[in-house]
Amino acid sequence: MKYFFLTDEWTIGRVWELGGLWNSLLWRRSPIIEPMGLALIPGGSMGSIAEGEASHGLRLYRVEDAVFMLEVNPPALGSGSQGTIGRVMLKKLITAEQVFRAEQGFRSLADRRPSAASLHDRTPECPHRRLTSLLTLRLNLP
Repeated sequence: MKYFFLTDEWTIGRVWELGGLWNSLLWRRSPIIEPMGLALIPGGSMGSIAEGEASHGLRLYRVEDAVFMLEVNPPALGSGSQGTIGRVMLKKLITAEQVFRAEQGFRSLADRRPSAASLHDRTPECPHRRLTSLLTLRLNLP
């Protein structure tokens, strides 16, 4: 199995296997993509979440080994407005070991938070940007 993290608002679009775009007629089924009930939650931990519950972090998904790449789409912003991010291709799916390393790295990052006194002159950082940069660093992704 392979894994990836995705925020609650984003949706999964097209799916690729090694031979190209996933063909449900050829495979006689849809690809197996399951939310795991775990999420990296701002604050420094991996938490358990119920299905349908908002995680306010990055939800962990499991996909079968045949999946090579996924397209994910940002939330719709309403009629007539365009977002700054379009479709995103997830090309580097991670292993279970990398999931555990990401959680450990996320926890150590939360432990090294600056004190409240040093935060008064800093602009707050988006938690999703912090999680994304952490995953990139900890998982050695280019």
